[in-house]
Amino acid sequence: MRVLLVDAVEWAPVYRSEEPLRSVPSWFQRHFQSRSALDWVTWGVTQDPGESSVEGLDAVILSGSPRDAWVDDPFNDRMLDLVGDVLERQLPFLGVCYGHQILCRRLGARVGRHPAGLQLGPTVVTLSKEGRKDGLFRGIDQEFEALSGHADYVAEVPEDAVLLASSEDTSIEVVRAGETAYGVQFHPEMDAEVLQYLWRPRIGDWSDRVSFDLPSRIASIRDTPQATRILTNFIDQIQ
Repeated sequence: MRVLLVDAVEWAPVYRSEEPLRSVPSWFQRHFQSRSALDWVTWGVTQDPGESSVEGLDAVILSGSPRDAWVDDPFNDRMLDLVGDVLERQLPFLGVCYGHQILCRRLGARVGRHPAGLQLGPTVVTLSKEGRKDGLFRGIDQEFEALSGHADYVAEVPEDAVLLASSEDTSIEVVRAGETAYGVQFHPEMDAEVLQYLWRPRIGDWSDRVSFDLPSRIASIRDTPQATRILTNFIDQIQ
């Protein structure tokens, strides 16, 4: 099975290239070590997928990113085109955080700044009636914790999508479009170590922009193992 992972992160200089945690592919691929049949293809932010980008692929994953999915720029335009191609071909797709927002924007939904500001750390996610029946959540409780790290959000469920999960802070946490395209606002690929690595260098820039004690919030981040099952469930559904 050939799985394309689009790494949408453009790293700031504060994150040194030799740091082992600075690897978006490793955040995802470590969860699939028992799935040896997977053939990973990775694209970075400087690569142009082109019109025939999804030919020969069995699934596409679009990662999170510090960029804003609601901005009109060349990279977002390429991602919107990519998702459009995926939807047209009915390829299995998983969009995470930024990828979730790009999927919903491509489907016509409004995406913008979260009205409550930065959402960071474990959050309780609740499955909808449709979510409880969906194989993406096989073996996962109706309420489970997941790691959030977003200042943007999807403002409305796209017309051609189904709401699968919500949280108190973010009403649209997971959607499904068609049978095999999913958008997930939280981060099933991350653990506490990765999220802390990402946010500790941002304390100086963000402390005055949030209503909570940012260093304490970062220090209190903990793993959310149930949420990570979404990744293997996604792959298992299409193998």
